Amino acid sequence: MNIRINNIRLALDLSMDKFGSRIGLTRSAISKIESGSSNPSEQTILSICREFNVNEEWLRTGEGEMFKELTGNDEIATYVYGLLTDTENPFHDLIIEIMRTYYELDSKSQKVIDEMIAKLVANVQKKKRG
Repeated sequence: MNIRINNIRLALDLSMDKFGSRIGLTRSAISKIESGSSNPSEQTILSICREFNVNEEWLRTGEGEMFKELTGNDEIATYVYGLLTDTENPFHDLIIEIMRTYYELDSKSQKVIDEMIAKLVANVQKKKRG
């Protein structure tokens, strides 16, 4: 399991510090788990699966796919959550300000933006099709 945890971290391109902070562990604890000198607790296993959308069966046994398949909305929620929790991501502050500004608008202005975004999405989809 230690190698699979290392594979998850590398697949997500996270340092030991960042990986550990997302599941409540220190860099040292992650290092010990990945090296095999300590075993992850049941709570750590569940936290890894929940936080990183990892297939629990794969993590425990190596069988199946590393990550669970997400529905469209779940995938978007995962991306947004990752951006909002990673304060070092260059988009973090921008996304926060976009959301804050949107919710400061009156409902009529929000509706105009909603319509513009719907049109933008439709144009992107049309471009992909042809």
